[in-house]
Amino acid sequence: MHVKVTLLGDLRPPEQQGTIGFDLPEDVDLSGLIDEMGTRYGEALKERILHPQGTSTFPLMRIMINGRDYQYIGGFNAQLNEGDTVVFMPPIAGG
Repeated sequence: MHVKVTLLGDLRPPEQQGTIGFDLPEDVDLSGLIDEMGTRYGEALKERILHPQGTSTFPLMRIMINGRDYQYIGGFNAQLNEGDTVVFMPPIAGG
């Protein structure tokens, strides 16, 4: 199953631009995608998304699956499907 991932702000690895493709098993959920991202890009990326306890994201981190907030469609257990788009948005401030 192919899933598209967009990492915004300082989450995006310097060598990546735009959308990143992930080929995943058919029954993977959001948690499995985050694990795969940690494997591909290092645990540091995963640690910037997940709270150290691993049960939530850092405050103000937004994860959208096909434009819907992951918290309202199953949280980390939200099932992913072929062609889904997942966007990770860290808090961004400035002026």
